Amino acid sequence: MRLFAEAFSRPGAARELATAMECAEVDALARLLAELGERRAALEWLVDHARGDDFDDAHWSVPVDAEQYLERLMGRWS
Repeated sequence: MRLFAEAFSRPGAARELATAMECAEVDALARLLAELGERRAALEWLVDHARGDDFDDAHWSVPVDAEQYLERLMGRWS
């Protein structure tokens, strides 16, 4: 799991890939990264993904409240 976390936490990974992923995929990845101790990377994935979302998509408002969204996300699947 450590190698996974390192690979998806590297600088630029989210910027390059996040907009190509579905909302549910990014949610799952962000939650896993946060649980592996990579909270900064989890937030980066959410924010970078949100940049490609439309007004009616789940992450459209995430750049404003990424921390709050991640907290809700972590509680959702606990």
